Amino acid sequence: MAHRQVRPGRLRRRLTIAFVLAVALSAGVLAAVSYFLVREARLRDSLARAEQQARIDLRTTARGLSFGEGGASPEDFVLAYQEREVDAVLVVGERRFPSNPAVNPPIPADVRAVASQGELAYRRLEITGVPFLVVGGRPPESTAEIYFIHSEAGIHRDLRFLALVLAGSWVGVVLVAGLAGRALAGRTLGPVSAASRAARSIAEGLLATRLPAGGADEFGAWAASFNEMAEALEAKIRALAEAQARERRFTADVSHELRTPVTALVGEASLLR
Repeated sequence: MAHRQVRPGRLRRRLTIAFVLAVALSAGVLAAVSYFLVREARLRDSLARAEQQARIDLRTTARGLSFGEGGASPEDFVLAYQEREVDAVLVVGERRFPSNPAVNPPIPADVRAVASQGELAYRRLEITGVPFLVVGGRPPESTAEIYFIHSEAGIHRDLRFLALVLAGSWVGVVLVAGLAGRALAGRTLGPVSAASRAARSIAEGLLATRLPAGGADEFGAWAASFNEMAEALEAKIRALAEAQARERRFTADVSHELRTPVTALVGEASLLR
């Protein structure tokens, strides 16, 4: 019956791969959770600051700009916010007056519906590939709507940098885990390799081969059992050798004792013949 050839090192590779996969999965989950927590915190903080500033600007606008007869015109609104370098859009009926014509996104209908009820509404939009946060509402005692547009490009740039740092850290952790897993697998399977070499030595006739015992783990108990087996095998083979030697001595004695009478019988037979 042909024996299957087992290539050395396969178990070590499996242990190393299992260790690396476990570390990679854990580190990947931790990195992903960290990224999404930071992302959620940054976006939530950006929205909170935008809403707070929008409430202040809406109250200021209500006191300083009363659109209508005798009040400020939409052009005054545009000029005021241009001087403050604030991107905002004034909506009076269906007319729009942006303070920055380059940043004049369409306001979704559901956002306008919420703002028309006197509540703050917000929506995140992309304008020419740049992420913006639109927060708006209706100034007190006014029918106009004002929407403030805040760029979140810096936040997304920071998040992309964080993602690159986390990805690089993950790769580094995986590489270190590979080295550590290889060393750990080698150290863990060292007693197995020693036992394999000891078994080959015994098979070659070196019956005095023993494993270093004394450890408090499973390999220590295994080494003690192996040594007991080797001692029992050595004692059994020694007993068999001694029995074989006794059989050889017995055969020699019988041959010696039988040689004289057999020789005499041969001589007598020759004489009779």
